[in-house]
Amino acid sequence: MAGHGSPPAPVAIVGALDTKAEEVLLVRDECRKLGLPTLVFDTGILGEPGCASDIGRAAIAEAGGTPLAALIRERHSGRALAVMSAGLGKILGAMAASSEVAAVLGIGGSRGTVMAAGAMRSLPLGMPKIIVTPSLIGNVRQLVGSSDVVLVPTVADLLGVNRITRPVLQRSVRMLAAWLGFEDPAPARGRTVALTSFGVTTPCVSEVRRLLLSMGTDVVVFPANGIGGPAMERLAEQGAIQGIIDITTHEIADTLCGGTCRTDGLRYGLAALGKIPRVISLGALDFVNFTTGAVPARFAQRLLYEHSSAVTLMRTDRAESGECGSILASRLGESGGRYAIVMPGNGFSEYDRPGGPFWLPEADRACMDAILDAPPGPDGTVVATDMHINEAGFARRLVDEYTRLSDGVAA
Repeated sequence: MAGHGSPPAPVAIVGALDTKAEEVLLVRDECRKLGLPTLVFDTGILGEPGCASDIGRAAIAEAGGTPLAALIRERHSGRALAVMSAGLGKILGAMAASSEVAAVLGIGGSRGTVMAAGAMRSLPLGMPKIIVTPSLIGNVRQLVGSSDVVLVPTVADLLGVNRITRPVLQRSVRMLAAWLGFEDPAPARGRTVALTSFGVTTPCVSEVRRLLLSMGTDVVVFPANGIGGPAMERLAEQGAIQGIIDITTHEIADTLCGGTCRTDGLRYGLAALGKIPRVISLGALDFVNFTTGAVPARFAQRLLYEHSSAVTLMRTDRAESGECGSILASRLGESGGRYAIVMPGNGFSEYDRPGGPFWLPEADRACMDAILDAPPGPDGTVVATDMHINEAGFARRLVDEYTRLSDGVAA
């Protein structure tokens, strides 16, 4: 910020200047007061822009693959939104890669929010990305995916600046400025290792984390909720994570069966993951998550368990469990690199143990047999144990395998 050394790269301010010029100008001026340079992107199509832009709508449409004149002739709102979102994402992505923009602040209603979010999702994690919008309706996950886009609600509609929307816009600029000015006073030591967690695998995750911290390793934990796993892999691809202990591979089961923690695509699809050591287990593959009251009719006769008033779990059967094992083994084999699959032979979660609601050894065995039957990659290994996933000894085995894959140095 002003008075704190050289200014950063510009802040990209995104808005349709035929409808949001007043708000864009306020944000631009607030940025300049704080010493933040700006670039204004015009994503409007039909109306006349209410102020000048630095990156015009014609350039954005062209980057999206269709001339602006064609979009105006077609007057197809859905197609225009897709083209402008793609073009904006392409331009911002290239500028972010070359450090020509430091952050992005979008302003929009329902369409503008969808367009800006689509463009921002592929930008690097950690790069400040804010959308100020009155349109926080429906499934927000569809907007942000596994990214770190921040949505700031205005409550009132964005149809001009007023005593309700002005402070929201001003606070958003200050939030972004603080984000850009943040410096970690205690840089992480050694490697950063990512873990995946769910409540039913927390004892294992906590013990693995304790062991790694005692070795001087920085640890980041991601929830296996459909967003956490892909976000972890994106950070690894960007070099922010140097190792993975993927304890809780639950997202595979939800993706297979259409659960609420499904990912946009199957996990382990990034070639870059083969460059870092990975230890993988079978945490919470014994069930699928559904919103209570929304279990698909085809599963009505299955073994269900009310995890909470909002979540109903379904036990994976033998066929589904075997398919989860096949998916995991094949995807890891394709990704290559150094990895070890460590299998808990006496239960995959806190619910999957003798006397527990999901104790079904034959289903677990189908998963493990499918993994054993699939040839591992050249540098992959499979380790079978007779331990439950939440035993302290199993956590130790995961860390031992990670240390081996890391050439004997966990930190």
